[in-house]
Amino acid sequence: NKSFIDLYNNPLDWNYYTNQMMTQSFIKDFELILKKKDGKQFLGSVSAFAVKNKKGKIIEYRGIIRDNTERIKHQMRIEKMNIELSQANRKMQDMYEKLVHQEKLASIGQLAAGFAHEINNPLGFIKANFEGLNKYIQLLLKYIDGTEKILEKGINNPECKSIFTDINNLKNDNKVNYIINDIGQLFKECEDGFTRIMLIIDSFRNFARTNDKSEFKFYDLNSIITDTLIVARNEIKNNVYIEKHLEEIPVFQCIPGELNQVFLNIIINAVQAIHEQRRGMGKISIRTKKEDDYIVCIIQDDGPGIPKEYLTKIFDPFFTTKEPGKGTGLGLNISYQIIHRHNGELLVNSEVGAGTTFTIKLPIYQQTGDKDE
Repeated sequence: NKSFIDLYNNPLDWNYYTNQMMTQSFIKDFELILKKKDGKQFLGSVSAFAVKNKKGKIIEYRGIIRDNTERIKHQMRIEKMNIELSQANRKMQDMYEKLVHQEKLASIGQLAAGFAHEINNPLGFIKANFEGLNKYIQLLLKYIDGTEKILEKGINNPECKSIFTDINNLKNDNKVNYIINDIGQLFKECEDGFTRIMLIIDSFRNFARTNDKSEFKFYDLNSIITDTLIVARNEIKNNVYIEKHLEEIPVFQCIPGELNQVFLNIIINAVQAIHEQRRGMGKISIRTKKEDDYIVCIIQDDGPGIPKEYLTKIFDPFFTTKEPGKGTGLGLNISYQIIHRHNGELLVNSEVGAGTTFTIKLPIYQQTGDKDE
């Protein structure tokens, strides 16, 4: 026994309702806050039409009122869950990015000792050579000083036939001829040592580059591989022999620092697998070539191989067969994402006891317009 208007919580809603009825004669799914007979409010929707007499005057409204409270609450719960899932996803993404960064730092940290060792070797023989040069120079100074004294003696003594004999004896005693011959070799060795140091530093700098994080540039894949091998030399040299077949290939669009990480992950994994066999020196073959509009690199090792049941999992994040604390399980996953970002392919083929082969296929051009330019 209440008027329909009494069900409306807000007079403005009733005004809108009646206006729609007057102009359009119907209203559909009009959502608003309504009141029950006991005065409690609820979220509802109204769908109704106007009944008119022969003169066109509205004589009644007919329609349905739906109580949407539970549906809206359910939607709110779903929305809340979506927000929570979104926040959890962001946290996981942040965590993953931190782990990727830690993996990069771990790789650099792992190589830092080898890097220091590689620098220390040429510095060692350079230091030794300069110590030898210092001794030689002291002997030469002694020779020059002795020669001057002999000459002074000869000038004041008419009987100076033995002067040149004395000089030659002094020369022989101080190994002057040997020193003169060896000085050139010492300087050559020093020059080679400096060259090695510069090469190692340049390669390490190229590997650790951070200023090209997201910028594609034209670069030589063979140079990327060479830089990586130099940086990882200390890990490689006592475990495997590297066999390179690097064909003459064109430069291609890539992010060099990211590809350094890919090759390092694959090569170090192969080295460690071979080392764990404790069978002596192994072999890793690296081949590059051009196929149509792609650059292809094939890395093949003679290690223990990967079990068939693991082949579908090795690119999954956090999957590792290493002992706890010896691997994060992110290396190959990061490598796969990097190659995918380059619009390329990373394939693996392996047989237990026969080794593993990784094939990397990368497009020369990331955009079709660059080829014409």
